Amino acid sequence: MDYNFLEKYEAEITKVLHDLEKIPEPSFKEYKTTDYIVNYLTKSGVNDIKVTEPGCFFHLDFESSKTVALRADIDALPLDSSGEKYKHICGHHLHTAALLSLVKILFDRGIKPKVNLRIIFQPAEENISGANFMIKNGAMEGVNEVYGIHVDPELDKGVVGLKTGNMMAGANFFDVTIKGDSTHAAYPHKGSDVVVAASDFVCRLQNIVSRKIDPTLNALVSVGKMQAGDIANVLPEKATLSGTFRFFDDEAAAVINDNLRVLAESISLFHNVFTYVDIHEGISPVHNDKSLSKEIGGKLNRVLEKLELMDDDRLSLTGEDFACYQQITPGIFFKLGTRTNQNNAPLHNRDFSLSDKSAGDAVYFWLNLVDILE
Repeated sequence: MDYNFLEKYEAEITKVLHDLEKIPEPSFKEYKTTDYIVNYLTKSGVNDIKVTEPGCFFHLDFESSKTVALRADIDALPLDSSGEKYKHICGHHLHTAALLSLVKILFDRGIKPKVNLRIIFQPAEENISGANFMIKNGAMEGVNEVYGIHVDPELDKGVVGLKTGNMMAGANFFDVTIKGDSTHAAYPHKGSDVVVAASDFVCRLQNIVSRKIDPTLNALVSVGKMQAGDIANVLPEKATLSGTFRFFDDEAAAVINDNLRVLAESISLFHNVFTYVDIHEGISPVHNDKSLSKEIGGKLNRVLEKLELMDDDRLSLTGEDFACYQQITPGIFFKLGTRTNQNNAPLHNRDFSLSDKSAGDAVYFWLNLVDILE
């Protein structure tokens, strides 16, 4: 199909991108963003939008026996630990702008895909709980396939990455509380030093991956938060730490899960403290269905004239709750290259930026994908 008409929508797509950029909101508080999305969809001609507060989804019936979901995430990230300033430093405003623009173009030009479409604007991807929230609200009922995209500043603008099989890691989280007897810093032998115990826990934690897991398996354990004490010359009675572990298969996840508890017991015994580990199940790995990737990749290679579809062999240990949709039905998560000389800061960096033209690339990609679905 000839998509030269997209030039007429360039200004509109850019405006939507900039509008969303001005209203960044944290996970599960994307109320202004949701209002903007609903108002834009209504003006575009969409009826029967289910607002999930925040987020929304709707169904476009094209009289097919097959329904395909397209998903965009809508939340932003904090710029510092205060949580007072937020910014779209993960590109979710582009994901949203592109999907909104796709819907507008479908209505404006009377384009009728060969499948029904379920359009999902999902909150709270950044705390990996928004996908399950949308699923519980019915967003995936009756869906046969699901697709999503994510901007990637490690790929050049104009490139779309498709990786077959495992793509992004599963992610679980844990909190550790260590309690002991407080004492003067000059008399550590009269108490139990929870700071040393917590430090020992963090250091020995790395042995789980390096010595307990098959070296051919990809896995990772990291601690991102550690707190203890208020005064320099007092050994506190409690220390806490929080972290995450990443994996691509159940075997590695089980080994880490079990050995976190074993490590807690050994720390308790050696340091004469009480150590409690609370493990929170997060998400499974993002896994692009093999047969679907082969089919859709082949078709896209034949129609994408303005973008290059790349066989992407990169594994990422970052997590993505798009995996929750793939637990229900086969799907593909694509990477949209956005790197230019001016736009090359990594995701989650305060200097992250996007070219306006990248939003047009995303709309062009969605139009081609929708056209080949059947």
